[in-house]
Amino acid sequence: MEYTPKEELDGRVVRIQAVMLEKGLDASFIIQKADLFYFSGTIQSSVLCIPAEGSPVLLARKSYERACKESGIVNIVSLNSYKDLPNLLKDHKITNLDNVGMEFDIIPSSLLISFQNIFPKTSFIDISKAIRNLRMIKSAYEIDLMRKSGKICDEILEEAKNELRAGRTEVEIASHILNIAYRKGSHGPCAIRDWNQGAFNLPIVLSGENGAVATYTDGPIGGKGVSCFVPIGPSNKTIEAHEPIIIDIGAGYNGYSVDVTRTFSLGKPALSMSDAYEATLKIQEQIIRELVPGKKCSDLYRIAEEMAGSLGYLDNFMGYGKDRVRFIGHGVGMEMNELPVFAMGFDTPIEQGMTVAIEPKLVFPGLGAVGIENTWLVGKSRAEPLTVVDEALCII
Repeated sequence: MEYTPKEELDGRVVRIQAVMLEKGLDASFIIQKADLFYFSGTIQSSVLCIPAEGSPVLLARKSYERACKESGIVNIVSLNSYKDLPNLLKDHKITNLDNVGMEFDIIPSSLLISFQNIFPKTSFIDISKAIRNLRMIKSAYEIDLMRKSGKICDEILEEAKNELRAGRTEVEIASHILNIAYRKGSHGPCAIRDWNQGAFNLPIVLSGENGAVATYTDGPIGGKGVSCFVPIGPSNKTIEAHEPIIIDIGAGYNGYSVDVTRTFSLGKPALSMSDAYEATLKIQEQIIRELVPGKKCSDLYRIAEEMAGSLGYLDNFMGYGKDRVRFIGHGVGMEMNELPVFAMGFDTPIEQGMTVAIEPKLVFPGLGAVGIENTWLVGKSRAEPLTVVDEALCII
């Protein structure tokens, strides 16, 4: 098992402390799993207290022993109850807690209320966006992990096409792909930073008309899923010849994932689907030319939408009808929906070191979906693909 280097954690703590001082925060309590991993190297049930100045303290509930082994934080304390936090922090000379940051975008209200009761004199302030902005720019260490994830994803898709055959269900194929992913070294499920999204292990495998079935998530494709409780992704539909098959997977290494989509068909699909897929490749090509430091994220979405319209696919671009989503890409790393977002209104400048998924997809009711998605690293003057498996429409 690989652990996050202490010097990497130290650098992250220093950067968030600089932001905290700017915001007038005395400390931050980090609880959300991805943020906790980012700053401490463990997701064992803990509260990470980062003071605006000085060393952080990791207060670990379960498993304390694993937290001690996994984390590079020097000060790790066993925590039995949140009520013990004030005294334990006093032991480490953390007493100035007038203004404390917490992750309001994701923590339950009941937890916030508990902390307000435990620290009645403290004003709690949202630190979520500052943390997410900090995580947008990846270090050399993080980029190395994402390169490894990209290699795993490429290998998964190369092998996955051998599992596609008429008569198999989407769920069967997804199960085989999941097996391949674990065998290739993927760490399994990819995290989503959204309230009430739930989680699913299987990759998205959608064939024919199922590719056009929308669902509750903020993505261009959804799928029926296997039940109303898991109404997303592969279903028990049997794959048939000459229909588009879209496979959207995320694979990760030591916490860092990439996002990739390819389109397949058993025998040649309808000419209209082939032409539509070529259109997504053209949109991707144009967007990647614009994926350079200084450009605004919103500009890339505008360019993609205009291009989809000029190619005759505006009504099918990133969904259909009321279920269309209004973005062309998103940040990716420890979570599959990191900042930035390439959408109207998101005027964040693109910066070197961002890792983003660009995913032009077209959806046709009753017929299915086609599309391409790759994860890219923004460089000084151009974007580098972290996923490079063959982009051609794969006809089996």
